[in-house]
Amino acid sequence: MQCFSAFSIPPTTKLIWQETQWILPKRGEVKFNTDGSSLRKPEPGGIRGLLRNHIGDILIKFSKSVGVVDSNCAEIMAIREALMLYLTTPWANESCLIIERFIERC
Repeated sequence: MQCFSAFSIPPTTKLIWQETQWILPKRGEVKFNTDGSSLRKPEPGGIRGLLRNHIGDILIKFSKSVGVVDSNCAEIMAIREALMLYLTTPWANESCLIIERFIERC
């Protein structure tokens, strides 16, 4: 699978990192936290994700290798995998989905 480079940030954009805590989704919502990474561009990469309900129970978790990709492509693939998994569950008809990326600062 190839990813596009359409998600670029203009050079004049200032990025602001903000520390946050994970917050439970509200009743009637579920939250998928996703992550995708590769060490170099391109390099063998992997994706992972957790789906939790409003109590914090883990409903689904996944982790897998995705072949040689760059880190942006791995992130997109993780979000896609989460969405595809979610759509096959009973929660897709009962709950609103929130997708939130894991962000780790070095």
